[in-house]
Amino acid sequence: MYQPPGVKTSSDLPVSDLMKAWVLGDPDQLHLSEKPTPVPSRAEVLVRIDAVAICATDLEIIHAGSPASIQGGLPFNKNFTPGHEYMGTVAALGPDVDEFRIGERVSVEIHAGCGQCKRCRQGMYTSCLNYGKPDKGHRANGFTTDGGFAEYAVNHINTLARVPDTMSDAEATLVVTAGTSMYGLTEFGGIGGRRERRGDWPRADRTSRSSCGQGARRKPGHPDRHAQQAAGDRRGIGGPIASSTSTMKTPLRS
Repeated sequence: MYQPPGVKTSSDLPVSDLMKAWVLGDPDQLHLSEKPTPVPSRAEVLVRIDAVAICATDLEIIHAGSPASIQGGLPFNKNFTPGHEYMGTVAALGPDVDEFRIGERVSVEIHAGCGQCKRCRQGMYTSCLNYGKPDKGHRANGFTTDGGFAEYAVNHINTLARVPDTMSDAEATLVVTAGTSMYGLTEFGGIGGRRERRGDWPRADRTSRSSCGQGARRKPGHPDRHAQQAAGDRRGIGGPIASSTSTMKTPLRS
């Protein structure tokens, strides 16, 4: 039974010592394997993953490796688990964590800065100067540390958002994606705002325009959903491969 020192668990939500996870082998090869269930440290929780979305970036990592970086290089054959758009249930608490309760539903952001470098102190944690160095406290699940194509993942408490009962698991996988769009709308004045011009939008402009009923306008060179589906088919990756606007239930638990 899973009971690491200092970690709080509950008999209402039992956790096993081993978990199933998709592991990246050679390019375009994912293998279903067993891995030790990860252990949350200070200010971290263990999340039981209930649903995961497949992003086009996940396909790119599986195919080409970049932008993922494990041990300073490409992620192939390093026991790495991809996936960065997921939600789940808090299953265990790291030492002294009292900000969340076991059993709470949460959506996650994958970036957690080291909290010590200049950029983190300025709030620019996604540009952490210790990016890719877990020993320094940085995590980017699905990019530099194991991600959500598994039964469990560890997340920093600063990366969690509680999910209301009115929101489905599938919808909750896209909270951060939608949040990126809404942040862009807020910073750029919203639809009809001061900078609604081609080229002025943040990276999530396609999602923000679509979600606001304005109709998506695809960026040059940015694959649409059908192109992503075709790419997944060519690479032999089964399941509902699509953009962030589609989700799937994790098949790891019966």
